[in-house]
Amino acid sequence: MYLGLPDRDGLEVTRRLKAEPYTRHIPIIAVTAHARAQDRVAAFNAGCDDYETKPLDFPLLHTKIRLW
Repeated sequence: MYLGLPDRDGLEVTRRLKAEPYTRHIPIIAVTAHARAQDRVAAFNAGCDDYETKPLDFPLLHTKIRLW
């Protein structure tokens, strides 16, 4: 989930997905350029299952996707 979506922020989209019974089981990895501790906490509080900052380490992101 890219947190900087243009129309709705990714945190709101994550909250909506996690609130629905038919989508709450889908793992969500937050992707953002914001690397502050409070941004990470906000992502997990919204329901994200994992967190990755830009610039992306694609091998690490691929590993996370496979694990989830």
